[in-house]
Amino acid sequence: MKLPFALYLVVHCLAEMPEGRCQEIFVQNCNFFSPEGDSYVESRIYIDSKSWTASMLEDSMVQVEVHLTAILRTWQQELVQVERVALLSPPSRKPGPFLHVFRWPVLPGNYLAEINAVDGQNPELSIGVIDSVAVRPFFGELILSDLQLMQGVRPGDSGSNPFEKNGIYGEPVPFDVVDRMQRILNVYFESHSADSIPPKAVYRFTLTRLRDGSPVELHSEWFRRRKQLSIDPFLLSHDISELTTGDYRLTVELQDERGHVVDSRQCDFRRENPFWDQIARQIEGRVAERNYFDSLPLDRVEYGIRALHPLIEGAEGSAVNLLLKRSRERDKRLFLFSYFAERYDTAVPAFEIFIRRAEYVDKTFQSGFGYGFESDRGRIYMRYGIPDEVIREEREPGAFPYEIWKYNKLTHNGQTNVRFLFYNPDLAGSDFRLLHSTAIGERQNRRWEIELYRNVPNEQKGSDFFEATEMLPGFNRRAREYFEN
Repeated sequence: MKLPFALYLVVHCLAEMPEGRCQEIFVQNCNFFSPEGDSYVESRIYIDSKSWTASMLEDSMVQVEVHLTAILRTWQQELVQVERVALLSPPSRKPGPFLHVFRWPVLPGNYLAEINAVDGQNPELSIGVIDSVAVRPFFGELILSDLQLMQGVRPGDSGSNPFEKNGIYGEPVPFDVVDRMQRILNVYFESHSADSIPPKAVYRFTLTRLRDGSPVELHSEWFRRRKQLSIDPFLLSHDISELTTGDYRLTVELQDERGHVVDSRQCDFRRENPFWDQIARQIEGRVAERNYFDSLPLDRVEYGIRALHPLIEGAEGSAVNLLLKRSRERDKRLFLFSYFAERYDTAVPAFEIFIRRAEYVDKTFQSGFGYGFESDRGRIYMRYGIPDEVIREEREPGAFPYEIWKYNKLTHNGQTNVRFLFYNPDLAGSDFRLLHSTAIGERQNRRWEIELYRNVPNEQKGSDFFEATEMLPGFNRRAREYFEN
């Protein structure tokens, strides 16, 4: 645990990479106790390999090398421990982070832990961290270890992995920042009692928001029973999906059967959660609307999210797919509420109008594969609305059945004179696929006419079939005329 008055040298960049990045290293120092009651310091190290020099290997593989020196001193600068190790990343096309652990058995007292890292490929690039560690004595009474923030937690599968303790594997949270991808706050600690184990001892957990390093608001409080074991390893897994961006402090108190605090530990962390920040702003003053989305049947919620997919572009579309596949019911409801609350003053009527439109499109453009709004025609209708003109042709000689949709102007981006051409190459059902369009961001195929008239391959303009983009004029061959006029 860091002392209030401790010297703490923030991770700093002693040399920069050519592209301006500096080396990054995070060190997590904690005080634990052995089963015999002896104190030790555990120094867990996370090194971001992207900021270090990679050497090229065969088959386009790369490898990163970092040399670590760990020094433990007393506050009076007396040398206690020195360790050196060379770390090599496994050969890969994209090296992952380095993880390493130092453990030092020490006497109770105050120490300075110094970690220096040097780039194995470029020794001029280095970085150093100095942190204070308070090591407490254990006299047999109830006592807590320090708290360790963890990510990637799972049951331990071997006794040799240095990141396993008491059957629990967990990696350090880099720079104590719990990002938006981590919904669960994982914290490991131990409590020890060599002499007596109170039968009704409990842990009290409090999560407090910080401002400028000081507590300003109690966010939540809860309790857990302590097991009647001499050593009680505890993995706290607390849902923080709704925790907005900010600085927080987790405090763990060990209380006896009378509610007296026997010992306490705390750790601070930064939460980054832009998704919930947006929702929190929208929820304020809109409780009734939020309750409406919370009360919707789950199948209705998922139907609404699927219908939104045509309206969501880029990386957000992938996020919607992930939301449908993996996310919890609560996250799906929040997403649906957030989408309409962000865009409309009254989210509920807007959602109901949208759902009626989705149901119409679903019914109109059924193709036998998924919902109607997931077909190409349904997607375009959902995104751009009713076309100003539709040309349908089912029996043109040599052509697959096709439709041409014309829009005078897209409200989506203001583009004018837009055309979409759908065709049905399977000649079954109504699975019309988008073959070509003039819309920005939609499929554009310069050989669309060759594909549409694929059944008459020898009537293209020019002698090279593979380079041809147009067909020769033919009897009732009118697709290009329809499309361009």
